Amino acid sequence: MTDKNMTDQKISDDELVRFWNEFAPEYFEVQENSSLNIASELQQYLLAQQLLPAISLLDLAGGAGRYLSALEPFVDQYVLVDLSEKMLDYAKTKSKKATTRFLQLSQEEFFKQNQEKFSVVFSAMNPALVTKKDLQKLLLLGDVRLILRQKSYRDTLFCPYEPEDDDQLLRLYQDWLTELQLPYEVHSFTLQTNEEVSREFFQEYFENPALTQEIFEDKLVLNNQQTTIFQLLQF
Repeated sequence: MTDKNMTDQKISDDELVRFWNEFAPEYFEVQENSSLNIASELQQYLLAQQLLPAISLLDLAGGAGRYLSALEPFVDQYVLVDLSEKMLDYAKTKSKKATTRFLQLSQEEFFKQNQEKFSVVFSAMNPALVTKKDLQKLLLLGDVRLILRQKSYRDTLFCPYEPEDDDQLLRLYQDWLTELQLPYEVHSFTLQTNEEVSREFFQEYFENPALTQEIFEDKLVLNNQQTTIFQLLQF
């Protein structure tokens, strides 16, 4: 790698850290106010599969610790890695164990520096896990690897009038594992929630009075049923 490429990479990493640091307060607020109980659902599944309790667990790109409270009680040594110190600050507020460690590192830096092997390797909605080489490096971190992603989201008011945008990364991971001749399992979590949407908000969102009239008729508020599907890849 040339000096110029190294400099460009450093600038890129700095920009990523700055972005996530600035976004951290909003991200944490959304996380804490979410009605989706995916962390609890994951906890119950891992307990039923006897993957928890565990001696050690790596939470790679763990962000603001969305899964920390649910998983930490069943882990002797919990390690949460994220490149944003502000995200880690929020994650630390959720920890109850002195044995839990927080490391401010990018995924690539962690791959290079880490010399530990974990009982369980977990990564949820990881934006940096995008190449086959990344997946191969993840394989070396532990005996059980778990990747959680939001597969799809549908609701009754907005989605029928917008293009579908399903996550494709999990399918790509499966293709890579097949190429590597490694077995895997996929488990789905289907979560349903409801929210009230006002006629005013719907009109501001679409800026389409005819559509608003068609959907709301003479009503000021409608119920919006939301269905979110998460998928857990285990290999």
